[in-house]
Amino acid sequence: MNQGSSFGRFPAVSADNGKESEKTTYAKGSDPANWLHIDPATGNISFITVPDRESEYVVNGTYTATILAINNDDVPSTTATGTIVLRVEDTNDNIPIIKNLQPCICDNTKSLSVTAFDPDQSPFGAPFKFTVLDGNWKIGKTEGNTAELQSLKELWPGTFKLPVKVEDNQGSGEVHNLDVKVVECTKKQPDCSLTKLGGGAVLGASAIGLMVLGSLLLLRKC
Repeated sequence: MNQGSSFGRFPAVSADNGKESEKTTYAKGSDPANWLHIDPATGNISFITVPDRESEYVVNGTYTATILAINNDDVPSTTATGTIVLRVEDTNDNIPIIKNLQPCICDNTKSLSVTAFDPDQSPFGAPFKFTVLDGNWKIGKTEGNTAELQSLKELWPGTFKLPVKVEDNQGSGEVHNLDVKVVECTKKQPDCSLTKLGGGAVLGASAIGLMVLGSLLLLRKC
C-alpha cells in the first residue's frame, strides 16, 4: 500500500432492511498509529502514511483499528463500531546499524567484536555481511549480527578510525566509521575511564599519582 491509496469502503447498513442509511456519517474510533483517513460522508478508507511493520502498534504482524458509523436517521442518533485488522507485511525499509561507534579495547589484543542491529525480519535482516575497509584489518569469525575484526598489526594506545561496511541479507547497508580507542590494560577488561586532557591526550592512574606527588614536593619547598 502507498500513501494516499484507498483500500476499501465499509458502508453501514440497517439491521432492519439491510439498506445503507443516507444520513450516516463515519469517523475513526481507534487508530493508534494514525495511519488511516476515513471520508466522513462515504466511509472510504485510505492511508495517511505507509504502514510500518516495525511500529510498536503492530502485534504479530497485524494492526487493529476501529471505525464508527453514526446513523443520523435515528433520534437520538445511534452508533455502530466496525473493526479493521490489517496484516502488515515486512519490507526492507531499514539497514543494519552499529550502535556502539566508539569501542574500547586493550593494546595487548588484536581483535574487536562488532554487533549490528536491524529491525527488519528475515529475509531482510540478519545474517549480515561485514566488510572492513582498512588494509590493516580483516574479518574473522562472523555469526548472525556479530563479526570479529582482527588487526594485522600490533595495536598502540590511542584512538583511530576504522571504516566498516555492514549489509543485510539483501545487500542493503552503509559504511560506519568506528572511533576505536586502544588503552593499556593490566587486566583482561579495558579500563576506558581515563582522564582526558587537552589535545585528546589521556592520563592513567600512575601519571595522575606522579602529578599529585610533584605538587606535594613543590608545596614543601615553598
